[in-house]
Amino acid sequence: MKNQLRKLGLALFAAALIVAALPIAQAANINVNANITSSETWTSDNTYILGGVIYVENGATLTIEPGTVVRGRPAPAGTTTPGTLVISRGAKLDAQGTATAPIVFTDLNDDNVGGNPGTAPYDTLENALALTGQWGGVILLGRTYVAFNTAAAADPARTNQIEGLTAAGGLGLYGGCSTFTPSIFPNCDDDDSGSLEYVSIRYAGFNVSANNEINGLTMGAVGRGTDISFVEVLQNKDDAFEWFGGTVNSKNIIGAVGGDDTIDHDEGFRGKIQFAFVVQGTPASDKSDKMGELDGGNGPDSSLPLALPTIYNVTAIGLGAEKAYTNALQNTALHFRDNTGGRWYNSAFLDFGGATTCIEGGSSAGTETGNNTSGQRAITDYVNDGAFYVEEDSEFQLELRNNLFWCFGNGATPVNGFNTGAVNGCDASKAHYIRRPSTRRGPTPT
Repeated sequence: MKNQLRKLGLALFAAALIVAALPIAQAANINVNANITSSETWTSDNTYILGGVIYVENGATLTIEPGTVVRGRPAPAGTTTPGTLVISRGAKLDAQGTATAPIVFTDLNDDNVGGNPGTAPYDTLENALALTGQWGGVILLGRTYVAFNTAAAADPARTNQIEGLTAAGGLGLYGGCSTFTPSIFPNCDDDDSGSLEYVSIRYAGFNVSANNEINGLTMGAVGRGTDISFVEVLQNKDDAFEWFGGTVNSKNIIGAVGGDDTIDHDEGFRGKIQFAFVVQGTPASDKSDKMGELDGGNGPDSSLPLALPTIYNVTAIGLGAEKAYTNALQNTALHFRDNTGGRWYNSAFLDFGGATTCIEGGSSAGTETGNNTSGQRAITDYVNDGAFYVEEDSEFQLELRNNLFWCFGNGATPVNGFNTGAVNGCDASKAHYIRRPSTRRGPTPT
């Protein structure tokens, strides 16, 4: 009996040695080089590499498991096609990570990610601030309203081509409500492009040409049926987040150390944003680097619908008041452009080298007025809670209430006469600084 037990023990020990000697499975690199035309799932045991501009086409849903890493290739020399994920109209992206296993979109060499990015090491001190524009970004395209020139001939399609992409058989179009009549087309605002939860987008952004860029997360006419929550954009070459029209609501978002604006909206955005954290990056020579660049209509400026977002609980840190930019637009907290209304509540803006607010003085003047001059736009309460405004008005369109402005280098007085908050000057002993983020640079995946 003892011999039999001894033989059994030796056999089990030998089996254990064999198992221990087996290679541990590594995540496979899956090259994605073709559009996605039917629903599929990307799993966390693989790494997916975007070989170019990849469209998820109408009717398809791309599901990405928690903890999955997606990498984008840079654009080949002389081309404008970096690795980019585009969710076309009628398609959906189901990217629901978790707090402990977020979904990470990044460049080829970022090895701060693994099977579980939430527990990856962060101990290498190599400077990562130069890492930007390494791939394209993530683009969502929906069917809600976008601003349109109502004085021109009727355009039943009411669509635009998203910036940063070239025409691709309609795959890059956004919008599509055939008329600006919500009572007739009430479902347009509820359009659903999927879910992004616990998602990190790193080192992205691509300049196709002047004023034609891919942002970290671009949303074109995205409806409020879409869920955007717990999404960060780190070190993007252009804007961190940009909304073109649409009604999507975004919650718990972070934009850090980017090359241009952090919150940028155009073409009649009417959604909501709550709980945003912003750390401005160093402005590039061709960038304005505002915390918020907030625009209304587009071509002409009086296009409808006018912009009317509601934004709460933003904490935004600039580059430091000591920068003292002579151009008030450089490192400005809030720049309100043509036909932009909206509500900004319960937010804190601190340590910006530019002005607290710049509000353009007229519908098409193109001139900015800083600080406490409201120009065309009056800073006051709403008298109308309608879905959107359909004509220009010299008041009742823009409200800033219960906000704090602290330590600005160019214009330390916010809009006067309303409950906007306070600017208390600067305290050098409480000056902030940003420690260089670190990254681990590994071998390029093949």
